[in-house]
Amino acid sequence: MGLFFALFIGHFFILRRVKMQKLTEFYQKLEADIHHEVDNLKGGAAIKAAAYSCKIRMANLNVYRIINELVSIPTDGSIKNHQRCIQYIVEYINSSYSQCIIKHIPTNGKDNLIIGFNVEKLQNIQTGLMLCGHLDVVKGRTEQFTPTVNNNKIYGRGVADMKGAIACYLELIAHLNMPVILCLTCDEETNMQGIKAVCDFLKKRNIKPRLTLIGEPTDNKLGISSTGIESYKTTIYGISAHSSVPHRGINAIFIAARVLEQLEKISFEVQDKEVCLNVGIISGGEDMATIPDKTEIS
Repeated sequence: MGLFFALFIGHFFILRRVKMQKLTEFYQKLEADIHHEVDNLKGGAAIKAAAYSCKIRMANLNVYRIINELVSIPTDGSIKNHQRCIQYIVEYINSSYSQCIIKHIPTNGKDNLIIGFNVEKLQNIQTGLMLCGHLDVVKGRTEQFTPTVNNNKIYGRGVADMKGAIACYLELIAHLNMPVILCLTCDEETNMQGIKAVCDFLKKRNIKPRLTLIGEPTDNKLGISSTGIESYKTTIYGISAHSSVPHRGINAIFIAARVLEQLEKISFEVQDKEVCLNVGIISGGEDMATIPDKTEIS
């Protein structure tokens, strides 16, 4: 597992708008430097130590390549681009691993992948390791899908959340002599439909590996749990009337404003605890001349 963390630490950061070197150029230069170093190796034990160092660095180089390819595919909602990303991963796995089982699980036109390594079939697996990740990212500008490097940090839409981790998975699998299940899903940033379909498949096939890793960044620290979410919609009803006679109606937006003020206070009270509160959507009213009789808070 040491190699996994050597690959994992320090590579996953959010894009910012500064002048940076393209990731492609970065790893091509790094590869040339490594080959030059190998060609000049001399002397017994030193050769073995340096060769091992080069092996680790070449593994990192492969991770850079995969990150470059994954981030370059804008999986921010497009079914076509999601399927392109799936195709890239399947082709990479088929070219890199001779023994594996690949299962496509479609969800609303987008495939999820469940891939088994060092297993005879995708069923009744009670040991080994599961590596989980999602391929979709939040909406981004065109330039954010060209990964770049600055001060040895990689920037691009989805590098941290979570294509960098997936790139590490694809390199890590080659170094594991145990059953490994790789789960890659769609729509994590929206409706979670992908992971729901995957969980249904795993349950039906009785697949429960001993350990599951989810490569979300978590401040680059190892977490022992995953966050959950509870969502609520509150509907407030008033009485409609013309805006010129407000005493004849009850404005639902005004009432909602009082509720929101209390929710804001609660959000500050719990912000240092293991729970947080957010109001993400508020909607109400039909036009400027009417007192709104309904407002919704989510």
